[in-house]
Amino acid sequence: RVSYGAGFFAPTALTEETDEVGLSHVDTPGDLVAERGRTWSLDLSRRIGPATKLMAVVKADGYGHGAVPIARAALRAGAAWLGVATVDEALALRAARITAPILVLGPSAPDGVADALQQGVSLTVPSSEAVALIARGAHRRAARVHLKVDTGMTRLGVAVAEVRGVVRAIA
Repeated sequence: RVSYGAGFFAPTALTEETDEVGLSHVDTPGDLVAERGRTWSLDLSRRIGPATKLMAVVKADGYGHGAVPIARAALRAGAAWLGVATVDEALALRAARITAPILVLGPSAPDGVADALQQGVSLTVPSSEAVALIARGAHRRAARVHLKVDTGMTRLGVAVAEVRGVVRAIA
């Protein structure tokens, strides 16, 4: 069977319910995440233990499949957190009434920090400058942050030698 448009195909084992090339049809990418995610999440949870929480990264509009439906499907499948690239992506999930914890994985633009914190979104601290930016946006409220340490790729994160100083600035 061949389908185009809103349909989405996922590889599976060849069974009576699959077509000749071993693809199972699901209606939407969200269905795929829900279908595959539950099995994956349960298997992974057994390996890492129940205390470890999983984050589903839904940046770039759910990698082109729609951030909101993919986020909802991932949460139904067992994800505890959602990761996004920007504050705007986080606020779009909040506007869709998604209340799960959200972490902005990239640096935050100055104009979005206050809104993100007001909506309970956690922000990444990739530099000492980001600490000051987040503090200004917090307006004396507590802010949830994730300290990103550069582990060698030199793409994003606080240098190992600067970690103690940044941690002191956060506290």
